[in-house]
Amino acid sequence: MLLDYHMHLQSDFDYTPFTYDLANLDQYLAQARQRGITEIGISEHCHRFREFKPLLFFLTEEPGAYPVVQNFLRPAFRDHLPQYIDFLERVKASGRPVKAGLEVDYIEGQSERLASILAGTTFDYLLGSVHFVGKWAVDIEDEATWNERGANRIFLEYFQTWANACASGLFDIMTHPDLPKKFNHRPSSSLWQELTAMAAEAAAKAKVAIEVNSAGLRKPVGEIYPDQQLLQAFCRAGVPIAFGSDAHQSHEAGMDIDRASVWAVQAGYTTVTRFSTRRPTQVPIG
Repeated sequence: MLLDYHMHLQSDFDYTPFTYDLANLDQYLAQARQRGITEIGISEHCHRFREFKPLLFFLTEEPGAYPVVQNFLRPAFRDHLPQYIDFLERVKASGRPVKAGLEVDYIEGQSERLASILAGTTFDYLLGSVHFVGKWAVDIEDEATWNERGANRIFLEYFQTWANACASGLFDIMTHPDLPKKFNHRPSSSLWQELTAMAAEAAAKAKVAIEVNSAGLRKPVGEIYPDQQLLQAFCRAGVPIAFGSDAHQSHEAGMDIDRASVWAVQAGYTTVTRFSTRRPTQVPIG
C-alpha cells in the first residue's frame, strides 16, 4: 500500500485566503492515483492559521528576528483553523480517500501553548516539523549563517530540537528528519553518527513515526529525507514510517513515493503506517 500524508493545497508563498476548493483537491487525488497512491492526507502548514500566530510571534516581531523569516511569515496567519478542519471533515464524509492532517512547527519552550491550540481538534494525524533553530529557518538558503555558525553546530542544534519535538508527545509523524541537508550542507561523519543514534533513540522512546519524504529529490541535495544511514537506524530501533511527497502543487501529489518506498525497503522496512483519528496501524508497503 502506498500512502502520501504530506500535501499542501496552496503554495507556501500564496497567502491569499485559503481556497476550500474540492476541484483543486480532486486534482491532487487524480495525480496521486496515477502514481499508485491509495490514500492521501492534506496537512497544511500551521502558519496559515491565525490561531498559531502567538506561537510564532517571536519569529516576526521580537528583537533578533531574521528579515528573511519575517518577510516569509508576516503575510501569513490569515485563515481560521476550524474552517479548515470542517472542510477536511466534509471531504472525508464525501467518501474520498483523504485523511485530515496538519503540519505543525515545534518551537522550543512552547509545548504548553501548542497543546492548548491543538486541544479538541479532530485530525487523523499531526506532522511535527522543525524548521526553526532559534529564530533562524534551516530550510531557507542563507550561506552567511551557515558560514558563521558552521554545519556541525547547526546540525547539532537542529537534532537536539528535533529530539525534544519527539519527546513533547504532541505529534504522530516527525517530518523530513535531516532537513538541514537541503542545500547540500553536511556535518562531520563522526558527528553524523552521534546524531543518527540520538534521533533513532528519541523517535523510538516517543513512539512516533518518522516520515520518508521524497521532496528531497526535488531540492539541491537530490536525496530523500532521511538518508539511508539514518533510515536504517530508525528501522533497527523499531521506529515506524510514513510516506510524504510534501506536494505544494497538484502535479507534485504522490511524486516519487514509489522511490521512497524502495528507499524504505532497502533500509529494512516492510510496512508503512496508516492513521485514523490519530490511531496508527501498519499496512504492507505496496
